[in-house]
Amino acid sequence: MKSIVRKITTLVLLFSVFYCYSQNGGLNVKELQVSNSVVVGDPGSKHVKVMPQYIQLALLSASEIDAINSPGPGALVYSTSSDIVLFYDGTQWRSFLSSSTGSSVVCPETITDLDGNSYGATVIGTQCWMTENMRATQTANGDAIPEYSDSGAWFGLDFGVSAYCSYPEADISAYGYLYNYAAAKSVCPVGWHLATFADWNALAVTLGGRSVAGGHLKESGISHWSSPNTDADNSSHFTALPGGNRDGTDGNFADLTLTGYFWVDNGTIEHSQMLWLYHNSAQLVFGPFYNSKYGFSVRCLKDN
Repeated sequence: MKSIVRKITTLVLLFSVFYCYSQNGGLNVKELQVSNSVVVGDPGSKHVKVMPQYIQLALLSASEIDAINSPGPGALVYSTSSDIVLFYDGTQWRSFLSSSTGSSVVCPETITDLDGNSYGATVIGTQCWMTENMRATQTANGDAIPEYSDSGAWFGLDFGVSAYCSYPEADISAYGYLYNYAAAKSVCPVGWHLATFADWNALAVTLGGRSVAGGHLKESGISHWSSPNTDADNSSHFTALPGGNRDGTDGNFADLTLTGYFWVDNGTIEHSQMLWLYHNSAQLVFGPFYNSKYGFSVRCLKDN
């Protein structure tokens, strides 16, 4: 019995070390050594295992992490969706790499595209994101992206042909342009890229999970969002805006001020994934694969 108590005590102490390190810039798990072996819960990838020479954390997807009921401060998991170790700080799940008092991420104050448009940027966790929707009319290498205003011309384009458009009567300086997927793949400036599924998921994890990340990403108030703009506090400084969309099958526009749609670099010439934020929800929703002729907003992420 005493042996079991010692093993459990060792585990608790190790978790305390994890939490303390999380407050001071991270932890190299390989540096830890323990003299005994104990399994917490049933063996398997969903449970913590302490072995003679390493600790194996629970391996959970983003949805499984979101479903954990009332995790305690200092709880640890490994996110298989974004390949990072997370700890619970008492209010939200955070990455070890984003938990230090300072950040090693280099993020410029402004970025300028080839059209001369300037964009702000902000550090969120271990990532550097632009804080404005793209409004460039050229690719990163200077090729012009054609503008298509006519609905028939828009949905009549061949797959893989780049195009952008303006939402009628929208303030482009705020909402930016809408791009089809081919254009979205090439519009980010040199040194930046269209965010992947893993990029967006890491962002959601840093902000506490998909169920609340939308509120932290959205611009607060109703200057650009329709009421009620649920739980929008823009605590991330991402300043997400609802640029609406353009349908890839009929060329019609919809949802300006209601929904922000963003392309995800995860698709083919004909179909790609997107995500959205609602005016009446705090969620960040990962959507299905859409016709690549749709027009959605673009946010760029700085290359590592």
